[in-house]
Amino acid sequence: MLMPRLLAAAVLRVAVMTALFIAYKALLDRSDSTDALGAGLLFFLIVAVVTLVWAAIDGARRGFLLVAGLWLVASVLISVAVNVAGVVMDSTLSFTLGDVIFFILLWLVPALIGAVLGSPFRRKRAPAHI
Repeated sequence: MLMPRLLAAAVLRVAVMTALFIAYKALLDRSDSTDALGAGLLFFLIVAVVTLVWAAIDGARRGFLLVAGLWLVASVLISVAVNVAGVVMDSTLSFTLGDVIFFILLWLVPALIGAVLGSPFRRKRAPAHI
């Protein structure tokens, strides 16, 4: 029962983070700004904050090890989804392994930090009485 719930949680994170990427990319495409560096750094900040907070909440609910595994799977899937969405939106034909690894780390590092910060607040369940 635990595995389907974690997989569903990972799919939820993939959907939300991919939607965040698509929305941000659509806003950038409509913008008149030519500051690509600033736009990229702002996206990194948004991703880091959202991921860190979400993983901290996960850590307080589930504990570090489950959250680390959950966000590892989610980060890999998010990376592939975001790269595919970027390819589709830009009508380019490929993305590199370096792109995939970069995006995995973009989500995984803040998630692990959030899990570390949130896991000490996890409530211990009372032992079941026989």
